[in-house]
Amino acid sequence: VKPDEVRVIQPIEGVPLRAWLSVLGGTGLTAWVALTRIVQLQAGESIFALHEALRLLNAETLSVRIIRHRNSSRGLQHALLQLGLALAAPEVTRLNAVVGFFLPAGIASPDLIEHLLVEHKIEISASFGSPLLRIGQMGEQCRAENVFRLVNALALTLETLGHPVDRVAALESLTLLSEGAMPL
Repeated sequence: VKPDEVRVIQPIEGVPLRAWLSVLGGTGLTAWVALTRIVQLQAGESIFALHEALRLLNAETLSVRIIRHRNSSRGLQHALLQLGLALAAPEVTRLNAVVGFFLPAGIASPDLIEHLLVEHKIEISASFGSPLLRIGQMGEQCRAENVFRLVNALALTLETLGHPVDRVAALESLTLLSEGAMPL
């Protein structure tokens, strides 16, 4: 995005900042930039992507998908806390679409990111700047089996990099997620 394309969000009474970062633009704008400037879809390709997204949504229903995304994010947040990691935002401002957390002292974000990618084929981002990392919780990533896999890989990676964690407690904290009943 070029500097002249950046826009400042003007506060609107009654609209919390988290709305601007989700339904009112941040997440959607990020996706739009990714599709139009990074992936550079060719004419007609976006129709196929839209068709598949709508097919998946129709098969699952919107309400079930919203609940699954919320439960996935909350389950991940709970597991990160069980791993002794500090979440980046207070609960009232957290987004379900992305979970930010701080690395413990002594662990470099490039090391953790590379280990997750090479050893576990899982990619997370340091785009907020180290030691703050983020994990996207959108689309098909928000399935119990994927969250279990991520938490297990993250725990193993933290242990490999010298930070002891209670992997069993973190995974056990996800049992409600697999049952579809994460607390609100």
